Amino acid sequence: MLIGAKNDIFHPMRTSTNLLSAIVACLLFVAGCGTTSRNEKQQAATMPTITPGELTVVGALANELPEVAVNGAVYLTILNGTTQPVQLVAAQSDNAAQVTFHETINDNGIMRMVRAEAGFAIGTGEGLVFAPGEKHLMLEQLQVPLKAGESFSLTLTFDNAATITLTVPVMPLGGAETEPDVMDHGTMDMLMPTETQHDHAGD
Repeated sequence: MLIGAKNDIFHPMRTSTNLLSAIVACLLFVAGCGTTSRNEKQQAATMPTITPGELTVVGALANELPEVAVNGAVYLTILNGTTQPVQLVAAQSDNAAQVTFHETINDNGIMRMVRAEAGFAIGTGEGLVFAPGEKHLMLEQLQVPLKAGESFSLTLTFDNAATITLTVPVMPLGGAETEPDVMDHGTMDMLMPTETQHDHAGD
């Protein structure tokens, strides 16, 4: 985006438009990352069936964001049907410079986003839900804007050397409410604008 690129003339109207776009992007990102819809609460309360002996991922999705957004979020559910607890330790995506783990905590009445450096544990026979306003995977420095109808690759790595690669669909903002049954089981191999829009304590 160039303002007065040829003659360095300041354009106040164009600058105001750019500022408005950034504010809208911020509000939409917070809406997608910090609220929990009725359907998402119902999904969290009704855990999908866990397949014995398998580690699977269901319900993966990301919400659409304005093109000016730098970061995005992924929501999904991990189901551990194996006989051992596992730890989600890393994630990678072809649409982000890096993928980090975050969760929302209540810090003396103030809701804060904190980074989970060690990842997340999933007990045997249990499920772990990533949802708006709770745990989520942060796509940092998006390579391509998140547009509804498109998708991108995401790989999850666990401490037992298992990896799960899946395709994450991008839904219209609020897509988790309009498409509650979207699921991607992936495959398993055994071997805001900016971050400043959140308070990432401990970063």
